[in-house]
Amino acid sequence: MTRIVLFFDLLLVMLLMILSVFYALIPVLLMRLFGAKAAAERWARTCGTALARVFLRIAHVRLHNRTDNGIDPDSYPRVCFIANHTSILDIPAIIAGIPAWTAFIVKSELKRVPVLHFWIESLNCVYMKRGVLRESARAIETGARNIRGGIHMTIFPEGTRSKTGKIARFKGGSFKLAQKSEAVIIPVVIKGIRPAFEAKRRLGRVDAQIKMLDPIPTEGMDRDELRLLPERVENLIREAYEAL
Repeated sequence: MTRIVLFFDLLLVMLLMILSVFYALIPVLLMRLFGAKAAAERWARTCGTALARVFLRIAHVRLHNRTDNGIDPDSYPRVCFIANHTSILDIPAIIAGIPAWTAFIVKSELKRVPVLHFWIESLNCVYMKRGVLRESARAIETGARNIRGGIHMTIFPEGTRSKTGKIARFKGGSFKLAQKSEAVIIPVVIKGIRPAFEAKRRLGRVDAQIKMLDPIPTEGMDRDELRLLPERVENLIREAYEAL
């Protein structure tokens, strides 16, 4: 029964993705073509956020935002979100659960996913080829350039989503995205979303949590602070994950 429900859920998601080309992506491209960049960004954000919320609803996820420190990401000129990664639904969760529009560093394999790659490329996301140092460095530089241009970026420093549900060690190279752009890092904690798709998927509602932690400015950090930054952020996310 669970497999049947999953099949129809995936079918509905694919249908919505195909329809989004016509009501979201084509209008965005046309607005950009005619110079209405601000309107294009507003429409992309509106459609993308609505689509992410629909995806979570299809997966029977009720997402609770536990942020209680009054953070407004848009009040900072350069923002890099650093999040743990345990589910394929983490990206929709961030889009739907955070009051800011962000692009992502995503794995290069997603280029081959029909329709999805149109969204990825139109929303300033950056492909990263894992395991190839030169390609990874190029992706980080492109992402840092986006941040310097005012585009919020999100990266998952574990490198790939957890197969066990436990937070893996953070890769220090991921933090160069924030360092090179002198961005404010906003750690993001996501918990409880795996049962909606992975890890013995069950029928019925899944309650998941998302929380933004206190911002960490990287501008002006000395060499020792930058060296310890990955461990510092990882510890903060782990502690908050356990507390949720």
